[in-house]
Amino acid sequence: MLAYFKHGQKNSAWGLSTTLAHELGHNLHLYHTYSGSGTTEECRESHNDYMEDLLNEWIHPDCGDPIVPCDFCYHEGGFSCDPEDPNTLCTNNIMGGGNHLKYHITPLQMGKMHRALSLYTTQKYVKDDSYSPVPWVIDENQDWDFRMRFYNDLEISNNSSLVIKCSLLLVPQAKITVESGSQLLILDGDLVLKEGNEIIVENGGRILVTGTLKLENNSSIVLEDESSLEILWGSLVLADNSSIIAEENATILFSSDSYVELSGSSEIEILSDAYFCLEDGAQVALVDSNSAINLYPGYINGVNTNILPPSNDCVTFPGRYTVYGNGKINDFNDLYIQNETITT
Repeated sequence: MLAYFKHGQKNSAWGLSTTLAHELGHNLHLYHTYSGSGTTEECRESHNDYMEDLLNEWIHPDCGDPIVPCDFCYHEGGFSCDPEDPNTLCTNNIMGGGNHLKYHITPLQMGKMHRALSLYTTQKYVKDDSYSPVPWVIDENQDWDFRMRFYNDLEISNNSSLVIKCSLLLVPQAKITVESGSQLLILDGDLVLKEGNEIIVENGGRILVTGTLKLENNSSIVLEDESSLEILWGSLVLADNSSIIAEENATILFSSDSYVELSGSSEIEILSDAYFCLEDGAQVALVDSNSAINLYPGYINGVNTNILPPSNDCVTFPGRYTVYGNGKINDFNDLYIQNETITT
């Protein structure tokens, strides 16, 4: 970053601080509030990026005719401009211009900076310790087709579907809740959970994967009553003590075109009265000896037809599994499979 100061102010502390804040604002996708010097903020009221708390008639009631195609006047940006003078269009906004103290940011500018930290390359400079407990609520169908780093809890509610067609990364501690009747659809995108991230799928909720769902570093998924996790022609990868638990009446389905990999002492737990369907042709890699799929007494081989259509391809015994690696599938009804193809 190269900064220039007015003669005699080169070592000015306020000059350095306000210029630094101004230039960092550009890094966070804020633009000038005055015209004639570089990129300026949007001045058309119809534009998605227009900020009404920055440029508006009640902010500049003395504005004459705005420059075409603007609906409102820009701030003045001259060094002699005095923001205390009511007869000028000067500003104390950090993204304004002038030889005076600039310290103001509007709420919509703050929102624009938060958007930049989620969507653009500045996200890589944010520390992992950046979790906010304020949830982001999805209450209508949405498609996300852009790479995003997410700092909040995410709640999918009101029978809505969130479609992931991009790469979504959560900061540590953040969790996703798929509420009853709602869906998380990972379609050709990828979702990465790590460092304690959790997905809770409530009664009647659904996760469907045709892209990649990856759990790392003690992350987890809990499937509650009559919810489902379906890996169709996508991939499910668990690593480093991650886990999935299917509770009573929940369903886990690995289709014939799916790939499932567990490593680093990761586990999938199919509890009593939960449903598990591993279709013939699915590839399962249990990489190390401490990684396992555990089928507890009373689990049901198949899918819960109250929430999913029946599958005729679930492997039954006698049947055929192919398992790669040194891990194991533990059927506590006496079936044990390790590092081999079993035909019974």
